[in-house]
Amino acid sequence: MDGGGFWSNLDALVASSRIVVDRPRGSRHGHPAVAYPYDYGYLAGTISGDGEGVDVWIGSGGGTAVTAVVCTVDRSKRDVELKLLLGCSAAECEAILAFHNSGDRGVLVVRDRPGAVTAPGVPPAGSGRIPGPGGSMGEFVRAIAAADLPPGSCAEVRVKDKAVALYNVGGAFYASSNTCVHRGGPLGQGMLEGAVVMCPWHAWTFDVTTGRSTVNPELGIATFEVKVEAGQVLVKVD
Repeated sequence: MDGGGFWSNLDALVASSRIVVDRPRGSRHGHPAVAYPYDYGYLAGTISGDGEGVDVWIGSGGGTAVTAVVCTVDRSKRDVELKLLLGCSAAECEAILAFHNSGDRGVLVVRDRPGAVTAPGVPPAGSGRIPGPGGSMGEFVRAIAAADLPPGSCAEVRVKDKAVALYNVGGAFYASSNTCVHRGGPLGQGMLEGAVVMCPWHAWTFDVTTGRSTVNPELGIATFEVKVEAGQVLVKVD
């Protein structure tokens, strides 16, 4: 499903509204008082589910582009709301979700970044048999052209009928299972910050160089060997 219209409409709403920060970073609110991790406010002249202005979080990236949204449900108030995250990094999105999830009532929806690449169904080409770890033989299969996966981006591809997420970390390529171990979110559609990918469904994060969860090292995703030949990224999934 193409969500471009949804995000562009949110951008237009923010651009045409005055942002009021009434709870600056570090201020406390609620019982017990909880410190806001980032500036928090609302869009003047708008209406949210609680009848007040649409809530916004302001990250370190600057600008007014909507990075993600947090959907919250408060059963005690019988209230559903949408929080807009402006200029937030992957780590900031995760911290904001944790703030709202103190009552297990929020989910994060991350916007596809302009540089993100989705390339399902790439046919194998230029593959060959080469020695794998310990002298075993394994097959490296073409996954994507290196030029199509710029630094700081990730992609989801099919390699030998397996869903694989690819990452470019400062010019070094890594590959993992495309399936998040939480609830099956597509990691290749997530946000890559440094060597950490954030699942677009519920903001679980993993170190793509090791596959380990950044929160619980006992959890992780499968990783695959990668090499680059003749401008092509090759992955071994066997």
